[in-house]
Amino acid sequence: MDGFKALAGRVAVVTGGSSGLGRAAAASLAAAGAHVAVLARSRADLDDTVRELTGNGKAVRALAVPVDLADSKAGNRPSPG
Repeated sequence: MDGFKALAGRVAVVTGGSSGLGRAAAASLAAAGAHVAVLARSRADLDDTVRELTGNGKAVRALAVPVDLADSKAGNRPSPG
């Protein structure tokens, strides 16, 4: 984690952050002190990820952004769920 010290207090945006590699990346960034915006389609999974990143008095902030980036018709609208 020494290489991530420069991330303390910075903001990271992670797409696909509600599961798998995206969630692991979000967790690593948060552990390094970055505040994390987590983007994915599933609101429930995003909420679980945010609770994991910010739980137990951790000093980082996390934001869940439900959005389907694969849907070109969605434009800038967040996904409903």
